[in-house]
Amino acid sequence: SDKRIDQKINDILKSGISASTLNLFIKNPYLFYEQKILKIDDIEDSKYLSYMDQGTLIHEVIEKLYNPFKMIDLELEHIEKMRRNIDDQTSESFIELYSKKPEGKNLIFIEIVKDFITNILNFEKEQLTKEKAKIKILSLEERLSSVITVNNTTVKINGIIDRIDLFNGKIRVIDYKSGLVNPTVLDIKNLDKIKLDYKYSNLLQLLIYKLLGQIGIYSVKKSTSPFISIKDHTQISIKEVEKLLVEIITDIIQTNEFINTENPA
Repeated sequence: SDKRIDQKINDILKSGISASTLNLFIKNPYLFYEQKILKIDDIEDSKYLSYMDQGTLIHEVIEKLYNPFKMIDLELEHIEKMRRNIDDQTSESFIELYSKKPEGKNLIFIEIVKDFITNILNFEKEQLTKEKAKIKILSLEERLSSVITVNNTTVKINGIIDRIDLFNGKIRVIDYKSGLVNPTVLDIKNLDKIKLDYKYSNLLQLLIYKLLGQIGIYSVKKSTSPFISIKDHTQISIKEVEKLLVEIITDIIQTNEFINTENPA
């Protein structure tokens, strides 16, 4: 019944809503209804890892590799130590996450993950040598939350920030993306498109980070210069970010019919 749906939505908003949940609603309201309200997970139990798993594994390995070097100035020898550790750490994390040894197609998958991580380390090395950057990692996989008010209701906004650095004395927030990121999407001019088009999901995620902390995205696939930040993000205030979130959440609350747009999750 509608009452039960309202109650479920209320529970979601109280316990905390993330960028990915908001994006799921924008992309396909029916899948939002299925996964978040009915709690049906349509993920088939394949013996090979999916694209989503790839991201999970990358995050896990990066966190484990970088963890010993938090709160110290990053140096080339640290990067080399991490590089030497990639193979073992990737296998170890794979077994930890999936309780099995990688075999078959998963061995190829693991090589792709190692390539991604090597890209990050190469880029890090370049910043230390060519740009003489000073980098200190402050936190990894940090859970942050904030609250906003939607129609007199307090709604919790959650996010996990992959990495927060001091980069040449300034705070830099990094989000690792294993997919390709289109830099033209990350422009404040696209603010009004976020609600209507899921292609702007990365922009929405970064705006939520602006609400939670600071800002920046790291596209692991771009091996040349993977660091992209939002163009002109300083021109947008926290108030505007909140207004946008209120609009999306209001749409969720007021939806009578969760239509299927046929977009996959």
